[in-house]
Amino acid sequence: METEGFNMTVTEAVDLVSADREKAAARFADVVRYNIRRYMRLTGKLQKDLAKAMGVTRPAVTQMLNGTTKIKLEQLYLAARELGVTVDDLIDDTYYCQDEEFVARLQVNEKTVVGNTEPRFFAGLLSETEFVAGHGFEPWTSGL
Repeated sequence: METEGFNMTVTEAVDLVSADREKAAARFADVVRYNIRRYMRLTGKLQKDLAKAMGVTRPAVTQMLNGTTKIKLEQLYLAARELGVTVDDLIDDTYYCQDEEFVARLQVNEKTVVGNTEPRFFAGLLSETEFVAGHGFEPWTSGL
């Protein structure tokens, strides 16, 4: 397939479309897992609750939520029902996108921070003998 200013073979075009499909499928699975975890947190449901509703073991739910195994359509429906939401709620990427944007802003802000952002531990400044429990902290010696 050759057009003016654009040279690509049919194989390259198919590979590009295939890669886009794989990327879209991976993102879709990420969104579903993200939303299941989100609604679990909001409803106070545990993995064992989902496992019982889906007819699988708790470790199987863990594998689904970690992306080790794929979530079947029936399991998606049963998870939605257990969480009190619709399948549409579980596939909606609104909250996922908001969190992606938030993380991106955090990363930009981390790059613009001036100075040392490491936590400071002042206890390391004292010698061991100066920081002994009871030494110098007795109420009768401090005037309290």
